[in-house]
Amino acid sequence: MKAGIVWAEFNHRYTEAMKNAAIEFLQQNEVQHISEFKVPGAFELGLGAQHMIQNEACDFVVCIAVVIRGDTSHYDLVCKAAQEGCLNVSLKTGRPVGFGVLTVDTFEQLYDRIWGAKGNGGVHAASAALKMAQKLDFKSNSK
Repeated sequence: MKAGIVWAEFNHRYTEAMKNAAIEFLQQNEVQHISEFKVPGAFELGLGAQHMIQNEACDFVVCIAVVIRGDTSHYDLVCKAAQEGCLNVSLKTGRPVGFGVLTVDTFEQLYDRIWGAKGNGGVHAASAALKMAQKLDFKSNSK
């Protein structure tokens, strides 16, 4: 199988840690072909996932971003757009899209979901996408 990882540049210290953990997990689970695509932020994940499926022939994609609540409603808009974008790509293409978007209120929650007791959000998303690709019995759709 061929995996794609779409990860947000915004909050890159955290998203890069999630991306690296997801890659390590996939390699440990014998996914040999992993392509990366960096996007500006969580809002752009859907288009990035679609690009990876259509142009890189990925069997599944893992989307990774971090959205930290601020003082405005921007947080809610970005979270909803990221979720809907990823879901729409999965339904439109029939390919699994792992949703590794951490939506947190505090840095304590963020650390707990990357390096703490909650495990790594990138690994959780990679695991879900890989399991779905296996259940759907995807083989590489390379062009």
